[in-house]
Amino acid sequence: PLRSLVAKICNHPLFPLPGNFFGTATGSAIELDSSQKFRTEGNKIIDFNGQEFIPVGFNSVHVWLDEAAARRGLGEIRKTTANTVRLVTAGEAWTWNSQSHTPTRKRELVELALQANLVPMLELHDGTCVEAYDQPPDDGKMGLKQIVDHWLLRENVALFKQYPDTLWLNIANEWGPADNPAWRDGYIQSIARLRQAGITNLLVIDAGGRGQDANSLLKWGDEVAASDPLQKVVLSIHMYEVWASNDKPFDPSWQFKVEDTLPKFKALKAPVIVGEFGWDQPCGSASGGFNPKILLKTANGCDMGWLFWAWHSNEEETFLNAVNDPGSYSLTEIGKV
Repeated sequence: PLRSLVAKICNHPLFPLPGNFFGTATGSAIELDSSQKFRTEGNKIIDFNGQEFIPVGFNSVHVWLDEAAARRGLGEIRKTTANTVRLVTAGEAWTWNSQSHTPTRKRELVELALQANLVPMLELHDGTCVEAYDQPPDDGKMGLKQIVDHWLLRENVALFKQYPDTLWLNIANEWGPADNPAWRDGYIQSIARLRQAGITNLLVIDAGGRGQDANSLLKWGDEVAASDPLQKVVLSIHMYEVWASNDKPFDPSWQFKVEDTLPKFKALKAPVIVGEFGWDQPCGSASGGFNPKILLKTANGCDMGWLFWAWHSNEEETFLNAVNDPGSYSLTEIGKV
C-alpha cells in the first residue's frame, strides 16, 4: 500500500524502479559521478538534468556502531529504493570514537556511498542538542563555530572541492536553540565561512530545537537560505517528540501537527526535507506521537524528501532499525513495510 506513496519519487531517473517500500529494487540507476551538479531552484532541489530531485533514503550510523558492518551497510542500502544516504559521523568532541572523526575516514565513507550510487550527505553529530555557537569540544558536544572549524580542515576542504556537485554537507546535527534568532545568526555566519573557504557544495541545515522546531524554519529559514551567495541551501526537519498526527491523541505539549505543518514549508524559498524520523510507537515515546504512514503520505504530497532513522541504530531501539544487522540485508518488520 505504501508503494503508491513514493511512485512520483521513484519515477526520477536517478531512482531505481521500486520493489517494496524499503525492499529490493527491481531496476537500476545511472552512475553518480563528480560531474553531476545539484542546486536549488526556489523550494526544489534540481539535478544535473534540470529535473527535480527528491532525496529518499536512510541515516547510516558511523559514530557508535561496529564500523566494518556499518560500511558494508552502504552497499546494502542501494538494494532499496534509496537514492541518498546521510553519513552520521563524529568530530573532535567524540574522543571515545575513532571510526569516523578524521577527514580520511570521512572521505572513505563518501567514496563508498558514491560507489553504491548513493548521493552522500555528510554530517557531524557533535552538535546534537548544543545551543551555544562557541563551545569547545567536550564529552561529545561542541558548538557550531567548532563544527565549522572541523569542516574547514585542509583535508575536508579538499574532499568538498573534489566532489563539489555530488557531495552534500549537512553542517551540524540538531544544533541550535528552539524558536530563537540565534539559530539564524549562527548559520548565516557559518554559511559565510564555508563559502569564503571555497566550499561550493549543497548545504543542508537542521532546524533548531534538537532539529525538531518548525518555527525556526518558518520564521528564519528564508533569511538563512538567502544569505548563501550560491543559493544552494536545503533545510531539514527532524520529527520525534514534539510532532503529532490527527489520528492519535494529541498532547498539548506537542507543538506541531504533521498534516498542518509540512504543507507550510512549501511557502519557504528553500527546499525542506525530513532529515530524521522513527517508526510507529505509542504516544509519548521518543519517536513521537505521529503515524509514520501519515508522515510519508503528507511528505509525498508536498514533494518533500525524507531520510529514515536509521538503516540500523542499535539493538534496543528496534523501531529505529530498517534491518536486523547494519551490514546485512536482513529486513526488520519495519523494513518489510
